[in-house]
Amino acid sequence: MRNGGEENTPGRPKSDDFGRAVSRMAVAQICERVGFDGFKKSALDSLSDITIQYLSDLGKTASFYANLSGRTRCHFFDIARSFEDILIGVSQGVLASAKVSYY
Repeated sequence: MRNGGEENTPGRPKSDDFGRAVSRMAVAQICERVGFDGFKKSALDSLSDITIQYLSDLGKTASFYANLSGRTRCHFFDIARSFEDILIGVSQGVLASAKVSYY
C-alpha cells in the first residue's frame, strides 16, 4: 500500500521527486559556482543521480561503522571514515584504470 492506501494518485508527485529536485538544484548551483554558464538537462540529471548515489553510499557506510561499534546513531568519526573509504575506493579505481594498457 502506498500513499495512504492508494496505489497511484494522479497529479501527485512521487515520493522521491522532492529529493531529486533538491539534488538537481544543488548540483546546478555548484556547476554555476565553478564557472559553467549552462548545461543540458540530461547532464544535470546524470550529475544529480551521481550525487544521490554518493550520498546514499556515504550514509550506508557511516551506518555500517556505527553498527560495527554497537551504536544506532552515526558520529562524526563514522562519517569521516566513510569519506576515507569512498575516496580510497575511487582513487584505487583511478589508479587501476591508469595501469591498463590499450596498445
